[in-house]
Amino acid sequence: MSNNNLPEGFILVDDFLGKNHFLEVKKNVEGVHFAWYFFSDTIYGLENQNDSSKLGFRHAIVLNDRPNTPHYELYATVPMMVADAVGGKLHSVQTFHANLTLNHGANEEAANWKIRWMHHDGFLELETENLKRYTAVIYIDDSDGNTVFFDNETKEVIYEQSPKQNTALIFPTDNLHAGDLPRICNQRRVLNVNILVDMG
Repeated sequence: MSNNNLPEGFILVDDFLGKNHFLEVKKNVEGVHFAWYFFSDTIYGLENQNDSSKLGFRHAIVLNDRPNTPHYELYATVPMMVADAVGGKLHSVQTFHANLTLNHGANEEAANWKIRWMHHDGFLELETENLKRYTAVIYIDDSDGNTVFFDNETKEVIYEQSPKQNTALIFPTDNLHAGDLPRICNQRRVLNVNILVDMG
């Protein structure tokens, strides 16, 4: 585990999944039976935007703490691993999905992505004194397309993480962030996990 230069509360874990587990996950997302669903907005999962720089694909693994894929058994332990990494007990899983974004080239439409894509992953109203929200980004590929974090008040960039396969970046959900598009590699694939952790 490496925490060099990480913002407070962030955790970076190399080789997050065991070698065999990770290889099975990668084989699964590349298989013909893993359905990628098109979204015109891969950040919020909405279909009402006209910004082609957000085009991508998603496969929901868990929605509202319920399995949402026939491949669930392969991914079932991942949220618990995230809770273990932050030192708490898994309470619930709000969302868990695979995201795929593609290289659209350095077009003008994507030029201001950092501002227009800035977000946090929601569900913050569920937090209590003991229950805390965490997000994990688990990189499937060595790719470009950094995950970029911003100061919640000034909106200045405070940290960037380059995708490295089988590395997990875990952080409190209220941190503003954005994911850049791949501009060199053809694709950027990640697992996004949003959980509620009992820290009591």
